[in-house]
Amino acid sequence: MKLFKWTGLAAGISLLVCIGLLTSFTEAAAQPPDTLASMTVALWPEYDRPEVLVIYQGELTPEAPLPATVSIELPANVEQMHAVAYLDENTNTLISLDEFRLEATSQGKRLILTTPARRFHAEYYADGLLTREGSTRTVHFAFTATTPIENFRFELQQPLGAVDFTSEPMPVSIEKRKDTLFYAQYAAEALAAGESRSVRASYRRTIDGLSFDAMRTASGSTASASVSTAARTGWPPGWGVALVGAFLVGAGLGYLMRIRLHKGHPRSTHRTESSGHGVAANYCYRCGTHLYPEALYCHACGASRRSGSIVEPSK
Repeated sequence: MKLFKWTGLAAGISLLVCIGLLTSFTEAAAQPPDTLASMTVALWPEYDRPEVLVIYQGELTPEAPLPATVSIELPANVEQMHAVAYLDENTNTLISLDEFRLEATSQGKRLILTTPARRFHAEYYADGLLTREGSTRTVHFAFTATTPIENFRFELQQPLGAVDFTSEPMPVSIEKRKDTLFYAQYAAEALAAGESRSVRASYRRTIDGLSFDAMRTASGSTASASVSTAARTGWPPGWGVALVGAFLVGAGLGYLMRIRLHKGHPRSTHRTESSGHGVAANYCYRCGTHLYPEALYCHACGASRRSGSIVEPSK
């Protein structure tokens, strides 16, 4: 009976450990970072849709607790996110996040996401950021920091066939990447919470169509146009490990308690030499009372002592 009590106690402790760990995850997730180490806002007009693909790539500071809740101001006309993910640094893969929501604010919309890793990623397609006048295109975008950012910058991808590119502010560099497209890089700067920055760029298109379609046709690729490589996962990292750890803790406690119970009431055979009676039992077979070495009868219940060995009765 005591064994069952100890086992039940161990199971209860294991359950409490699980609840405590899950609660700690929830409490930690509710803590926003004091500062972001960096944030890059990339604008890809006419990439794989006629709109502008807006990409946020952020990184938490090394001392920020994980998981962390991050909020990002968005334009009012954003209806849904195309992708929200965190970067698994071990595999360099974006993993889709299920814990995010869009909230309406007085200024527009706000994305609130919970990331278990230091680097996170969010993207959506925005209507109204791109205007057309004949072959001329104009992109205008504004960003407002909800959290202080140590290193903020814009990046703008020039569509395939874009010429006469101008922007305000001026980029610090324009580089051509492996995808054959040109990317304008803007100066990095620190932003305080509530500070805003904007970029306006114009260019002419010498070809019609989307950049991705033109590049796919040229390369013969049939790859998906999705920028995000996010893969869904059912449990956030750490939860599975925590549950397994809690189970092992509970199992270990149960095992130690069982060993302790056995030590307190050993079930090994007890033998003693008694003059004239050969090998006799140390315990009464009827009531379990410990017998005196030379006793012929149990002093508690009066039962005669039996020769041989007897397993200690459970009390």
